[in-house]
Amino acid sequence: MIKIISGLIFYGILLLNLSGFLNGNKIPQNRLHSINLDHDHVKMSWLVDWNSKEVFFHISNAFEGDYTWFSLGFSKRGEFERSDLCIFQWQNDLFNAVVDAYTSDDGDSIYFDDKQDCILLRMDDNSIAFKKKFDTCDPHDLIMHEGTMYVLWTRGIEELDLDSGTYIATPNTTSKDNGMHMVQILRADAIDIPERKLKHIEILLDHVTIPDQETTYWCKVQKIDKIFRKKHHIVQFEPAIVNEDLVHHIEVFHCDTGPDVEIPLYDGDCNTLPEKAKVCSKVMALWAMGASTFTYPKETGLPIGGKDFNPYIRLEVHFNNPDLRKGED
Repeated sequence: MIKIISGLIFYGILLLNLSGFLNGNKIPQNRLHSINLDHDHVKMSWLVDWNSKEVFFHISNAFEGDYTWFSLGFSKRGEFERSDLCIFQWQNDLFNAVVDAYTSDDGDSIYFDDKQDCILLRMDDNSIAFKKKFDTCDPHDLIMHEGTMYVLWTRGIEELDLDSGTYIATPNTTSKDNGMHMVQILRADAIDIPERKLKHIEILLDHVTIPDQETTYWCKVQKIDKIFRKKHHIVQFEPAIVNEDLVHHIEVFHCDTGPDVEIPLYDGDCNTLPEKAKVCSKVMALWAMGASTFTYPKETGLPIGGKDFNPYIRLEVHFNNPDLRKGED
């Protein structure tokens, strides 16, 4: 059995124990999910309770340094306008506040929702734990679904006037204090792989310098290990990404041709892919923003290798660079 990694690096499966939030029951690690919201310390972890149709969230390092408030929200298309927010404010554990809110059509105002559905479980000077229903039956709340959702986060130093009535002006924040991620919140729990004798194969790009253009498709053709002269089965594909904000999607293709056909090795822009490498077009695996590790059910796997198998594959990565950043590796 083979475990193949194809592109992005989400190391670190949640060192947080959420059992204290769920009546003391210990939660299996395969039910916990997490992403880094910024490039440093702020992490969002979550657990999906399919029976009660709600999601338990945990934000670590929300109030590090001098930050006093933090908001987490959802948006239909990634914009701040008309988004659904949960706002948390830390005030020395004496006057802590949580507000269910939504933004105006122009994004200049934040209105406090009449129906409060951000249920606080715990908040301290470092972290937040709360839960929210998949569907709150509130017209101002977005319904959580099993596709990719846009998750927004913001934090600030100056305290918000959450007792001001029905709304506040949207606070100004710097680019390092807000962000957007495409995430599959209602994702299936991880599937345990029953086999213990697994081979780990990495299919990675190595220090690619991204040009200062909005869209780049980068291809790498490589020859895989000689072990595939015998037939194996792939049981899992795991993304491995460094610059999450630049990688839009990843595909792995097999060079589906005769077993003895030599394919030229290549590492460069897909627009100049060698003619002989264009035969590498049979999809083996793919990943897109918001997706996670894919594991086949225990009774299945993707066949790979054998005497009629060509040992060449092509990795294709789509880099999305709307800010035209230059020299990113």
